[in-house]
Amino acid sequence: MIGVEAAARAAPDGYTVVIAGVGELSMFPSLYRKLPYDTMKDLQGVSLIAITPQILVVNQSVLPVTNLRELIQYAKAHPNKINYGSFGTGSLAHVMTELLANQAGIQITNISYKGSAPALADLLGGQIGLLMLSPALAKSHLESGKLLGLAVSSKERLAALPNVPSIHEAGVPNYDASSWFGALVPAGTPKEIVAQLGDIFVKAVNTPEVNKLLLANGILPMAKGPQEFSLFIKQEIDKWGAIIKKMGLALD
Repeated sequence: MIGVEAAARAAPDGYTVVIAGVGELSMFPSLYRKLPYDTMKDLQGVSLIAITPQILVVNQSVLPVTNLRELIQYAKAHPNKINYGSFGTGSLAHVMTELLANQAGIQITNISYKGSAPALADLLGGQIGLLMLSPALAKSHLESGKLLGLAVSSKERLAALPNVPSIHEAGVPNYDASSWFGALVPAGTPKEIVAQLGDIFVKAVNTPEVNKLLLANGILPMAKGPQEFSLFIKQEIDKWGAIIKKMGLALD
């Protein structure tokens, strides 16, 4: 939030670019009544960069389940007894896990951490049983067997983790939620500068080297120029606004 606000207040000269994502751009407008910036009015989209499906991972020494359906059955038999981690109240991990709980009809308890590192440490240490993680953070622990990947948040499986089903196919039909990030500049930045920056980002994302690096870490390259990205942000604001309102989440 601090970084996005700084960019929104910066001079619109093309020399300030912020890389931001779904939380601060599309979720926060519905979670905070006093957000210090207006995503659509104070910022101009330059390019969507990538979409990152998240992975629901479990420590089986804490939760004796082997798939998502078993987790749901366990949660229904033990309401509010499952502790899951998030990277702060209102974070992507919090909202996406609450959306899963809402759609699955279960009650689980959020343990809020100051970032992904302490949450992951407590998951590995057995203080919590469940966590929504990015593929990059989860992959090595899945490969070592310390954690089990129950499902990915996108409707389709990830090529980087072909044996992990989607939440949609694993027991919660129509669940589809992913992280994403892109580049933006202050509103009022001259159109020719926005277009030039957009071309640079799209070209970079589409290079074979960048594509290979992103895909290897479970990140899906998704370059979109200024107009497409701005429309995408608006659609995401509307989507998450409806979800957050239905779930009754508010942070101020």
